[in-house]
Amino acid sequence: MLKPYTYFLFVLLFTSGIVSGQKKDTVKIALKRSNILIVSESDERNEWDFENDLNEKKEDKKESASLINIGLSLFSNTHEPWVTQYNNRIPYEPIKSNNLGYTSYKTLLPLLNGYGAIYGGLGIQSHNINLGRNILSSNNNLAFSIDSLFNPSKNKLRCTYIQVPMLIGLQPLLNKKPRFQIQFGTSFSYKIKSLLITKEFEGKNWEKTKIKGDFMLNQYYFNYHLNIIFKKFGLFSQFAAASMFSDNNRDYLFSTGIVISTFK
Repeated sequence: MLKPYTYFLFVLLFTSGIVSGQKKDTVKIALKRSNILIVSESDERNEWDFENDLNEKKEDKKESASLINIGLSLFSNTHEPWVTQYNNRIPYEPIKSNNLGYTSYKTLLPLLNGYGAIYGGLGIQSHNINLGRNILSSNNNLAFSIDSLFNPSKNKLRCTYIQVPMLIGLQPLLNKKPRFQIQFGTSFSYKIKSLLITKEFEGKNWEKTKIKGDFMLNQYYFNYHLNIIFKKFGLFSQFAAASMFSDNNRDYLFSTGIVISTFK
């Protein structure tokens, strides 16, 4: 029959073996939202695996970006952007007509495991349609006529719109840097101001006059959009899905040019 001190010695040795075994092992506990790595006292690194969880939370945030577009404004006889039929009713100068805009975007919904997203935006667009020496008048119809040779003038029709776009962005090369993105979608444009800006030559100086008016411009219209962005720069195109002027259904505005963006 074993004596009591023998039992005590056996229990002491068994407990020491368990403790020494625990010092050599590590235990990893996987929780639903976090991974916690518990290390032994002999390892002083104290590693806590929260990095993946923090990255997931960052990706879930609604990212914002902005886009500046600078380009030319042209008129077409069709609402189909792939058909090149340019409008002859409006005597504008294409090279001197331009489009300037700024839009702020917010990520509404990520798609395709990060390879795509739906963006919503709010911005302002200004179209400067250079009419050259042609003056503009509107009663029931929009009319243009050549200004007098003895009193030359330069005329420009400026239309400013609030624009609300909805775009789908695709990043086919998501893991490659720098990033490449294709965006397409539509927008709603609402007119907030229209001006006829006239410069008349008097003596040795040009006198500028700004006239507010409706100029038969529709109050709102819809656009198609296509953006191709590489790094921070890219190309854009906007094409009106409805006529710009209320007295004619074949004055479709097309704009194309470069963009500067903060999309990642």
